[in-house]
Amino acid sequence: MQIILLSDSHGRTDRLEKLFHEAEKLQIKHIIHAGDFAVYDVEKIFAAHPKINFYIAKGNCDVNPEVLEKIQKLPNCILSEIVNLELEGIKFSVSHIEGFPKSKLKKNTDIFCHGHTHRTKIEEHEGFKVLNPGALCEDSGFFIISLPKVKIKRFKIKF
Repeated sequence: MQIILLSDSHGRTDRLEKLFHEAEKLQIKHIIHAGDFAVYDVEKIFAAHPKINFYIAKGNCDVNPEVLEKIQKLPNCILSEIVNLELEGIKFSVSHIEGFPKSKLKKNTDIFCHGHTHRTKIEEHEGFKVLNPGALCEDSGFFIISLPKVKIKRFKIKF
């Protein structure tokens, strides 16, 4: 199984659309977005890809309540300040900001994903991996995570 991890798209809906179309071609069914996505009509892009499950952390720039409400109503989207999920036995916790209350981490988290800094990071920290894919809006970068033997590769969308 493969998962895409991205963050900080900041209105680059062209990059989101291209990435989601590529994900469908690769039959990737799960995409994690670590925040700063909410621009007018972005929910239409998520809705246009019903075969993909989106796990979305609300970022500090995601403040439009109308957009957030529309995304929360989509059946293929989970949106929260902190998203906890498990895929292929691997437990993920996702927050936009790295400095989150540890009490909100899913118990025995294997991978913590965040954005916000726009800097790519892969680190080991207190028994779990910490990942930041960088900013999709700046260099078109994102991670593909292969499970269950957690392999992480960084890619860039080509235009």
